[in-house]
Formats: sequence, structure tokens, C-alpha cells
Amino acid sequence: AAAAAGAPAAADAPAKPPPDFTVFPTSGVLEPMGSVEITVTFRARVPGKPRADFTIEAQDTHGLCGVTARVPVAVAAESYSVDLAPVFPGAGADGAEAFDGLDFGVVRVVDAKTATLDVVNSGLYEVGYELRFRRRAVQNVVSIVQTAPAPVEGEPARIKPGDKVTLTATFKSEVETHLDAVGAPDVRVHFTEPLTGEALNLLTLPVKVRARSVFSKYALVPSRGVSFGPLFVDTDKTRTFEISNTGEFAWNFSIAGAPLDEDTPRTATVPRPKTGAFAQRSEGKVTGTTLAIGPFAVSPCAGTVQSGAALTVTVKFAAPSHAAAFLETLLVDVTERDPGDNPRGYRYELLGESCIPGINTTNFVEVFEEQAVVRELDLGAAALAKSVFAAADRVFCFGSALVGSEMSERVRISNPIKVTARVNVSVKPHGYNPAAAVSGGGG
Repeated sequence: AAAAAGAPAAADAPAKPPPDFTVFPTSGVLEPMGSVEITVTFRARVPGKPRADFTIEAQDTHGLCGVTARVPVAVAAESYSVDLAPVFPGAGADGAEAFDGLDFGVVRVVDAKTATLDVVNSGLYEVGYELRFRRRAVQNVVSIVQTAPAPVEGEPARIKPGDKVTLTATFKSEVETHLDAVGAPDVRVHFTEPLTGEALNLLTLPVKVRARSVFSKYALVPSRGVSFGPLFVDTDKTRTFEISNTGEFAWNFSIAGAPLDEDTPRTATVPRPKTGAFAQRSEGKVTGTTLAIGPFAVSPCAGTVQSGAALTVTVKFAAPSHAAAFLETLLVDVTERDPGDNPRGYRYELLGESCIPGINTTNFVEVFEEQAVVRELDLGAAALAKSVFAAADRVFCFGSALVGSEMSERVRISNPIKVTARVNVSVKPHGYNPAAAVSGGGG
């Protein structure tokens, strides 16, 4: 405001301004052809639209002429509060307790799960916002976009007065991840005043994030394979193993034979026979829910196991009519498991042996360990050798004995086969031919 040269800028006792406004200066002296700026400051204390009227009066410096000019000044302002509130789901994921944040619960790795957050603007004016992540690790697995109302491309994100925006967050990870919402919030919503771009730091909205992604978990009992041990030829035996779901989601499994061109170790991880090499491996063939591989039949070879449950797999070993040892390798595939966990499938071995019962009939030194073993008997000798077995003649000689005396010898009958052998012992004339005796021939 300007006044005549030499006139004071205000009266001696200026009126006190309303408490929401501050005026400076309230008095002073204007030099000839001079000017001065009067600053009115408004301090917003409570919401409202306060007004004030000021009058600038001018008079000579000695006050002889009184007030020579009056300039009325009207001042108006408005103060408002930014009223923003988040609205989270009423309860946590999967019926858990209420949670003031984004709760994704438990998710399979590579599966995507969403959660929503509403931000309500109950104020009188539009408010801008932006999202910021505290940790890059969270930003890599959580994405948040505005889904309602649909955003306009190229325009800043804003919330209209009396309206709300819906933010949809998506959680997806490639590895097992655990966000526990402990400590500082991982996501913050920052608000700005659209007209001035001023950041409303006191209205920052912290958003906690809770999520856990897991792979399929499983266990097999026995853990490495099933051994049937030795069986009689042309017999069969059934055993079982259990595949259990130790994870938090149901999964599917399938059982197949290891490829024949695979470099399969020939050393079993289950007890193996001592007969040396195994029989040649076989290709598996699936009929219905049964996998036939070599002399083994596995059922079921596919299925679904719920979380916390277990499924019993039956394996049948049918021993063939010839003696042999068999080792087949299965590959157990569980869906949604860690890619680094046996990428081609969990190796599981089946071991069995078919045996023909028998006793030792070739190692005469062992059979006649308490006697002498010779090649041939010398029947022309003056006296027969005592307690001698002739291998070529297959004759045991007690030697000479007095009439009426009794002699006894012990021989060892051993079973080198791994199945029980029933032994029948009988005494017949030397050179006895059962077929000739039936037809009337000599023996």
C-alpha cells in the first residue's frame, strides 16, 4: 500500500488481527515516492473458512491533519484436513485373524495370489498418491496396481474427494519366500497435495505384507528302496512302501522306470545279493494304474496325495523259473517340488532274487571234512582204506570191520542257496537204477 510522501503507514494504535492471521509490519513511515510490502500470513489451525478485514490508514508524520486516506483490505482463507483411511479385508487369508496389511497366506511357488486394499478420501479435495517399497526383495515378488477406478494412462494417481481407490496387490515368487511383517512396513503409500505437489509426510500410510510361498514336500518310507530278498523260483511276494505329503498343498505323483539309456549305477542302495551281476533291466509298461517293470509290478503308479496324508504303494515280485538277481530303478516324480530336488525324479530301487533250492554236491572236501577224500579206491590192496571217499567212483568206504561190530561216520550236508531246501536221505544198493527195478531188470 502506498500513501502520500511523509505520511505514516498506519495509525499509532493498530487493531489486533484475528488469531489465524498475522500482519507485518503494522506501522511504519513511507519515504517520498517510496513503497512497502505488508505481509499477511495465514496459519491453518482447524478446518474452516476464516475471514478478516483490515484498513490501512495514512496521515502526516506529526498527526496534524489526522487520517488523510483509508484503504480497506479484505482477507479470506480456507483450512481443511486431508481425511484418508485404509480399508483392509476384515480377516486374514484363510480365515486367520484380522491383519492391518496385505495378507497372502501360504502360496505355492510360481502360483500368483492377490489381495486388495482400499484407500478412502473423506476430505474435501483431491489427493495424489504414490507407492514406495522399502526392500527390493519385496518389490521383486509383490506388484501393486490401481484397479478401481481404472487409471488413465499418463495421468498422475489421485483420489477424488468422497471417493476411494482399490489397489490390487499380486504376490508371486520363483523360490520359497517368507515375508513375516515383522519390523518396519515393507510398503508405504505417500500422499501429495495435487496443486502444489507438496508431500503430506504426516499422512504416510504404512502397509504390512505377510506371505509365504512353498514347494511340494514329500517323503518315502523306506527311503531308498524295497528289497524282497531271495524267493523260490515260480513264487511271488508282496511288499509296500509309503509316499507321504509333508507339505501344505496336495500334489500329484507318478512312478516310472528309469530310461534304459540312462547311466544307471549298478550298485544297489538297498541290500543286494552276493551272486554278482544283475539281470538285464527292463522297460516299464503301464496298464491302468499298474507299472510292470521286469519281474516287479507297482500299483498305483500315479495318484494324488493330500496335505498331511500318505498313500501306500504295493510292489509285487514274481520270481521267474530261473535263478537270477533283479534290480530295477524307479523314478518317482512329485509335481510342484523344488526344481533342484532330483530334477529327473526321485530314484527308488526294487531288488529281488529268484533261487532254485539245492545242497552242496560238488565240494567233497567240505562234505567229508572228517574223512579222507581220494580220487579212486585201491580195491586190490590187502586191506580196505578206512573212512575214505573216492570222488571218481563216488563211493564211501568204511574199511574192514569185524563181524558183529558197528561203525558210524559223520558227513556235512550244507545249503549254499539262500532259500530253504528240503533234504531226503535214503540208502540204496550201489548202481541201483529205479527205472530198471520197476521193469524187473537187475539193479
